Amino acid sequence: MGNPYEEFREALAAGDLARVRETAAALPDGVPLADAVDVVLLFGSRHPKRYEEAAVRWTGRLCVEQRIDLDELMQVITSFQVLGRDRDSQRSRGYLIDIAQGRKQGPPRTRTGAWYA
Repeated sequence: MGNPYEEFREALAAGDLARVRETAAALPDGVPLADAVDVVLLFGSRHPKRYEEAAVRWTGRLCVEQRIDLDELMQVITSFQVLGRDRDSQRSRGYLIDIAQGRKQGPPRTRTGAWYA
């Protein structure tokens, strides 16, 4: 057996949801919040009707684990809404990962300056 976290990351990169669940259960400290963004996106790609539920659960976990304000909370919600329509939105994904890791660099921006796109 290899490193449990490496096995988890390999399963996530492969898009193997069953293996992600299996390897996540073996992580001694659970799935890091930043990695959980990709788990939500993978879950949503396999179960689109339950994407919103997974995004809400992630957001609740963020609120417990990180100190965020209401503006950041709204940005998180909007980022998940964007990702619900466009799973390839690297700006929204990057924002969620940054805030999960405690890096608050402001909301994702587009050429028009809107943080929600």
